[in-house]
Order: sequence, then C-alpha cells, then structure tokens
Amino acid sequence: MINSRITGNDKRHAAVGSRTGSPNGVVVYDRPLFSRTPVRAFLTDSQGSPDMNFDNTAIADATRIYDGGDSALFTANALSGAGRWDTTSTDQAYAGSQSLSGASARNNDTMSLTSTTDYAADQFSAFDMFIYLTQWPTSGSIKEIELELWSNGVQASSTLLIRNYIDITNFNAWQLCTIPFADFNITTTTWDEVRIRFRDTGQGQAPRAYFDEIVMQGLSATGTVDFVYAPAADELVEVRKLVLAAANDSNKIKWDELFGRTKLPNGILITLRSGGEVVDSQVVRDNFRLVQLANSDIVATRDTVDNTTIYRCPATFEPESVILDGRTSDEIRITVRDDMSDLLAFTASVEAYKLFTDFE
Repeated sequence: MINSRITGNDKRHAAVGSRTGSPNGVVVYDRPLFSRTPVRAFLTDSQGSPDMNFDNTAIADATRIYDGGDSALFTANALSGAGRWDTTSTDQAYAGSQSLSGASARNNDTMSLTSTTDYAADQFSAFDMFIYLTQWPTSGSIKEIELELWSNGVQASSTLLIRNYIDITNFNAWQLCTIPFADFNITTTTWDEVRIRFRDTGQGQAPRAYFDEIVMQGLSATGTVDFVYAPAADELVEVRKLVLAAANDSNKIKWDELFGRTKLPNGILITLRSGGEVVDSQVVRDNFRLVQLANSDIVATRDTVDNTTIYRCPATFEPESVILDGRTSDEIRITVRDDMSDLLAFTASVEAYKLFTDFE
C-alpha cells in the first residue's frame, strides 16, 4: 500500500491512507484530524522550579552600551535622520542626566551604537534597556521601533520589534525592555553594533521614545527569570488555558495592585513564541491589566481566619487558536522582572491537550 499526502498553499490537505475502523480512502480536510490527551503542567525556570515568588536581587554582569552620553561607552552615530536624533538629550533620563532621544524620529531614522571591540555572541543572556514612550499611534500601516545586532558592518541578527517586549500603551514613564539574547537568532560568532530604527508608514506620526541604560547582560546576571512551558521536540500541544495563581496576606482585590502587592515597577512579561518568533506579548503590572486581557478574569478566595487570599486568574483560548509545535521550539514564557518575594505563593500553569494525528 502507498500512503501519500498533498498539501496546498492554503495548508489544506488531501491524502490516501487509513483510519482505525475505516476502509482505505481519500480524505480531504481543511484542518488536521486529531485525537487529544489532557496535559496540565507548570511553567518552570531553568532549574525546574515553578515558584515565581522569588527575590530578584540582581547580580550585575553587564556590558554597557549607551546611557545618553553620561559615560564614555559605545559610539552613537545617526545613520539616518541625523537632525532628528539627540544622543545627549536632557529632556528625560532614567539614570544620570541624559538619554538617547528619538522623540522626533520619522520613518527609517536609524541610530547605530558601535564598539571597537568584537563581543562573543555566546557570552550573553539578555539585552536590557529602559524606554520612555510619549506616543505610539495606531493609525497607518506600520508603526514600529526595530532592533538589530550587526557585526563588522553586516547585519548579524533577526530584526526584532520592541513592541513585543514592552507595553506600548504605557506613556510618560520609564519601563524595562528585556529581550532574551536567543531571540536575536544571531548568525555570527561576534557582534559589535546595535541598531535602533523607527518605522512609520501610512497616516499618523511615528512612535516617540527615549532610551537609557542600554546594556547586554552576561551569563551570570540575575534579576529577571524566565518561566517556560514548551512541548517536547516530537509533540504538538493545543493550549486551552493559562492560569496565574497566587496567595498573599490581603483582604480585597484592588485594581492598582497585583495579587495584593503593590503595582509592579517593571511588570511580568507574558510572551507566546511560534516558529522562533514572538507572535504575542503582554506586560502585566497590576490587576486591572490582567482583566483587560481577552478571556481573563480574577477569582479571589479569602480565609477570614488568617486574612489570607488565594487568587486565580485563568486566560482561556478558543479551540485550536494556540497550538505549540515542539519542532519549531514554540513556547509560552513568563519573564519575572520584579521582586515577588512578598507573595506567599505565585505560579503559572497551562491546561492543554497533546495532539495526535489520527489519519496516517
């Protein structure tokens, strides 16, 4: 017997084969024929721990790139839009008195931050910077701030969209942008340049932003910890629910707190990666942001004897809307970027199904 499978550009399939209990024949279908096995799993850190209520006291291991000219670091050079960049702006500063300003940037205005040193790509864990947005219009077709690594004048990484790592609705306040180094998909053994580019096409203005304390974190740096759920390389998993759960000494839900603790300075970053790229991300700093997310809610159960409250916030997904493929390193990741040790407990878990193709 010969088994065959035909796949069209629209991802519909035609195949000749067999299915248990049925005769051989031709089946044409516009979605895979799956059976499902339930899966419940925690998001865990690199050591296998699900506990996100940790003290993030940071150990610095940073290669400093640019701080608005307060220190002599990488060389700032506007490759495009020279008159609209300010490399030593005093309008805003996260630290020191100056920052890099793109507050007047237009489409394709590009800033280069270059070193005379070649840095080994395998010596870094994350790219960090603080960003201060004053606007991010939603009109037009493209509104982005892009980030790239270069090596000796040649692009050496993917082009990353900063919107995937920050809250683009949070204006007039400094916020942390943390990017795992692996997300750059660097293609060379070394890098010596960071490029920041504004994109703006269609109606409306470009995003407006200031940048400060731009660093590349070394392998021993701490302060942010990733908690990940990812299927094995040979698995296909359909996620139906992401659940955040916490316990704290508190007696009510307040909109500007998170699970009974004060609003997070940096926030937890929730990202969905598919095919090696971030396809969705959210920054959560307080309860109100949680309930703003689609299909999510907060349920609190209070023990009146010891004044302890258990919080549960499930985010529910439509069937087949979030499918993680282990072959392309798909994952759900939560990056904790603040001290969460004042919570009694804090975890994240998924309710999902392993998918098995019935038709062979």
